[in-house]
Amino acid sequence: MCICLDCSWIQRCTAYHRVEKEHGVPHLNQNPDFTPLNPQIHICVQEVENSWGMEWDVRGCNSFQAK
Repeated sequence: MCICLDCSWIQRCTAYHRVEKEHGVPHLNQNPDFTPLNPQIHICVQEVENSWGMEWDVRGCNSFQAK
């Protein structure tokens, strides 16, 4: 699970912006201005309907600040 969902920086975060892009979902903010320290992005490659898909989650971040 992506820790960004519980972080107060989510609306402004460039790392979460990248995760949104990879998931193909609309961005919370088109121009994020916060660069987090040491985001640790976990990418899981899995088979999906005779093809391959990737799941992106931020699992750790030195800038994490609970909402």
